[in-house]
Amino acid sequence: MNLLATTGLAAVALFLGLFAASPADAVTGDALLFGEYSATSTGSCLTAPSGFNDKLQPNVPAVSFSSVTSSEEVWIFDGSGSVTVTSTGIANSIPTPGSTRVPSASGTRTWGTRKYTVSREHVVTVIATNVMGENFAGPLAGHTLVIDSTCFRDTRAGTGKP
Repeated sequence: MNLLATTGLAAVALFLGLFAASPADAVTGDALLFGEYSATSTGSCLTAPSGFNDKLQPNVPAVSFSSVTSSEEVWIFDGSGSVTVTSTGIANSIPTPGSTRVPSASGTRTWGTRKYTVSREHVVTVIATNVMGENFAGPLAGHTLVIDSTCFRDTRAGTGKP
């Protein structure tokens, strides 16, 4: 479940930098975000439950693995402070040499409505509560998940700056 939440957070972090309203726009505040936006993300992670040595290698390779993730999201902003988000993520877990794990793939969908605000300085804050999800493929297929609460903030929206 942590990998799935991390994938969603990565997608949101990338997404918040993708849309920007021009400072010349006449609208302000929450109305700066209206309409449907999409985002994609990719990532990878080496997981070592036993920690890493000074060369950034797993202390115990037999319990370590790496994963590659890819996700897509659709965000629909209503211009009044509410955004509906759906996402689909795919992850492949690859054991390190000598590991006792087996390779696997998994898929997760999440959905929910979140609240957002856009400040006068064009700082976007999205607060997600009770985001629902399901694992539709892989070792956890059929399991559900809930992200209780997450807050995302990005100061680039509306400035056109990275």
